[in-house]
Amino acid sequence: MCKIRVWQLISITTEAPTMSALSPNRFSLKTLCLAVAAAASAQVAAQSDAPLALEEVVVTAQKREQSLQDVPVSVTAFTEDVIDRAGISDFSGYAIKTPNVGFQQRGNRADTKFGIRGVTNIGGQASAVGIYVDEFNVVPNVLTNGTSRTADTSLLDIERIEVLRGPQGTFFGRNTMGGAINITTAKPDVNEAFGKVTLEAGEYGHYLAKATGNVPLGDTLALRGAAYYDENDGYIDNKGPSDASNAEENQGIRAALRWEPNSALVADFSVSWSEMQQDYPAMVPTGILGEIPGLVVEEGGFLFPTFGLDPWPLQEVPFYPDNYTDTATDLGRGMDSETAMVTARIEYDFDTVTLTSVTGYIKNDYDMAGEGDASSAPAFTVSRDSDMEAFSQEFRLASNANESVHWMVGFIYADDETNETDLSTHLESDPYLAVWDVLGILEFGLPGDVVDIIFNGPSGISVGNFEDVDRGSQTKSYAVFGDLTWDISEQWSLSGGLRYTYDDVEYYELTRPTITIPVSDISDSETFDDISPRLNLTWFPAEDWTVYGTISKGYKVGGFNASQDLVELTFDEETGWNYEVGFKSSLWDSRMQFNAAAFYFDWSDLQVRGQDVRTQRQIVVNAEEAHTQGVELEVKALLTEGLTLDVAYGYLEAEFDKFDNAIDTNGALFNANGNTIPLAPENTFTAGLEYQFDLGAGEAWARVDYSFIDDQFASADNTPERAIDSYELWNVRVGYDAEHWGVQAFVENLADEEYSSAIENLETFYTGFQRTVGKPRWAGVRLDIKF
Repeated sequence: MCKIRVWQLISITTEAPTMSALSPNRFSLKTLCLAVAAAASAQVAAQSDAPLALEEVVVTAQKREQSLQDVPVSVTAFTEDVIDRAGISDFSGYAIKTPNVGFQQRGNRADTKFGIRGVTNIGGQASAVGIYVDEFNVVPNVLTNGTSRTADTSLLDIERIEVLRGPQGTFFGRNTMGGAINITTAKPDVNEAFGKVTLEAGEYGHYLAKATGNVPLGDTLALRGAAYYDENDGYIDNKGPSDASNAEENQGIRAALRWEPNSALVADFSVSWSEMQQDYPAMVPTGILGEIPGLVVEEGGFLFPTFGLDPWPLQEVPFYPDNYTDTATDLGRGMDSETAMVTARIEYDFDTVTLTSVTGYIKNDYDMAGEGDASSAPAFTVSRDSDMEAFSQEFRLASNANESVHWMVGFIYADDETNETDLSTHLESDPYLAVWDVLGILEFGLPGDVVDIIFNGPSGISVGNFEDVDRGSQTKSYAVFGDLTWDISEQWSLSGGLRYTYDDVEYYELTRPTITIPVSDISDSETFDDISPRLNLTWFPAEDWTVYGTISKGYKVGGFNASQDLVELTFDEETGWNYEVGFKSSLWDSRMQFNAAAFYFDWSDLQVRGQDVRTQRQIVVNAEEAHTQGVELEVKALLTEGLTLDVAYGYLEAEFDKFDNAIDTNGALFNANGNTIPLAPENTFTAGLEYQFDLGAGEAWARVDYSFIDDQFASADNTPERAIDSYELWNVRVGYDAEHWGVQAFVENLADEEYSSAIENLETFYTGFQRTVGKPRWAGVRLDIKF
């Protein structure tokens, strides 16, 4: 990866491109400069007979409506039109189009991780990025075995998505160290009735049916509904005894009610339900990476090649990277995630102040069952049943008078609870164990107990239960917050905010004894608290310019470890200070926007996951010091009538500064000083070009999108086996929209890029890895019926 500092990127040049601009990572800063210069040169070259301007985008990044170009926060916003024409259907769709955002789905859409500016959940129970739907946090502080499990990521009836970079402690609260994703759903309309039905079909057995509708119920009440059904056959071919692929079946429904009895009161209520089902994760094996060469099974070979024998016939499946679509397992690994959510937002305008109440409840039931050894041998099976519930109530009081001082104060209470049962079983009968031992002795000259350790863990493991544990946690959180903005003059504005958070975390664990794992009965509680300030100075040098500097603090709650052999029972909270400068500009008579931000994030006590080999429990340790720094550049230009270009680039450096007590996934201690933080690609780049024109009674359009994600690591040890190579994706869509109907045709991953987006260890003592692989090129068509 290139090593370019922040200050080297602030000065943009316009050198002519050379072949060196395409190396070493198929993308360079010169490519970025050329794109920015091309957009700027259009200011002189392009002419228009009629005034043209980009549409204003309104966001609520600071809990009030503001123009995207006026808010002093680094934000990427996606409107309903962009979501539709760029084909954004889930979190990955907009994550890959946002600079300095890392994204990882470990085999299925319910196991999702986000990293913003290198700040991500690499340990602990809480996410480092808050995800809010209508101001309600749908990823609360719950025990998810070290992942950031999310609710249904299908974007149903969405008005706007805002990706806020940097700590958002004052406005959004705890566990927004990296930033926040603010999703606003479409609201009912009391003025007219309308609806839309969408039918979509594509390769790999893809079928989608979606419907939305709005009905006024008198002059003050309206009902809006949406539903969808989505299925596909998957693209992973299982050649083992199980024929389960990564086929999916997803469905959901949402109903929203708006009540506007007068000009002062607006009340929004919604209820939704969704379910995600998947047969097998989108993963392929990488091989067994142990120290004994004979253990690596080549294509069509045997586990014990001297004798041509194997207790279980292994299928002819090459390892990654020679294989992107095949696996061979004896069992499927089914996943079923069901989510119900209720929200209420009530706002009353008292002329000089506005009172807002936001209430939310979410319940998720997650069941997973399958195998953990990634082979056709019936060696290891796993299952997990998890139930999560979360409730929150927030009250805010804000000034709305047109005065030089604006303020907001508020209080929030949240109660998050999760309970889960993990059950793991080993080999099914004693004869299998005997075969392993005999062949191991003859093949490698190893004592039977050594072979037993290699394949089955410590000597003495018997059949039946390998791990059987019930665990759960509950977090009750209280916070008070306030923010004040003083418009010093027409050109200067000073604002500051403060949030105090108090978290009470309870944890329990009961492990039923096995031969290698003793009984464990833990019940304990701990409290964490934090004060998160924010200070911002904004300068408006001209009508279309916003220049700002911000200092802010982020906080992520601590928690409990599932094993205390190597670490303490509790791990500490994370904190971090963000120092940021940026500007936003509207140029060329509002036909072009050029925004930029540079930041430095000083990170303390970040939570990093490891593993206790004896108990096979995931554990968390605190890395003492780390930092991230970088820049974000975003350009959007209306080049000619109907032709729009958007370009975004992010540069990121994310490193551990002091981490002497790191624990890898095999339980070994190592020094991670200077290592790259996981899920932090150094370069991210995205570009989109859309052309639309009148045709007959409607509008024809075409859009092409390109995204580049640089190399990154999946773990703190930065081993080659846990490296994720860079990749680039091209998507193309064409369509026609008339008053009552519309059609689209599209190709996703046009260049048929073979890429991996995540990697994880095999379960327990198996020494290989599995990689999540991206979907190959696929095409589809879509029909919209509007009424």
